[in-house]
Amino acid sequence: MTNAHHVQVSKSESVSPHMRRLVLRGMALKSLQSNDEGGYVKILFTSTDNPKVVLRAFNEQPSQLTLDIVSHGDEGVTAKWLSQCPQGDDVIVGGPGEKKLVNRKADWVFLAGDMTALPAIAVNLEVLPDDARSYAIIRINAEKNKQLIDAPKDLQQYWLIS
Repeated sequence: MTNAHHVQVSKSESVSPHMRRLVLRGMALKSLQSNDEGGYVKILFTSTDNPKVVLRAFNEQPSQLTLDIVSHGDEGVTAKWLSQCPQGDDVIVGGPGEKKLVNRKADWVFLAGDMTALPAIAVNLEVLPDDARSYAIIRINAEKNKQLIDAPKDLQQYWLIS
């Protein structure tokens, strides 16, 4: 895999009952740039299990990468690891790959997705200017999985619970 970064888990926390936020650190992240936010990365645990997630934030100073990952319980290698995710654990992160950020000069922006798209939706809304007209429809499986998004003041957001 190209762009493989050997890093360690610095922090793991719940954002909501079904979303975990991982903070990864390592000198290997020096090649990333702050404008890589929103790019897709892969976390490698084994040769058969490599989930695709969205790069939530990158801080150049301490070489720190933040990822939000949907937690599906304890089923499977990745879900089990994510639920325990010990600090200091070694991980390989591949990427970032393609990023699909919104056009910041558009008159208005419409984004929609489920919980797996929530990190990408949040990254896109957070880069918009404060006066941007934006609409977001996000499907989640429970009210308690709603998240605060630092978005333009005119954001109209709709949370579909199913």
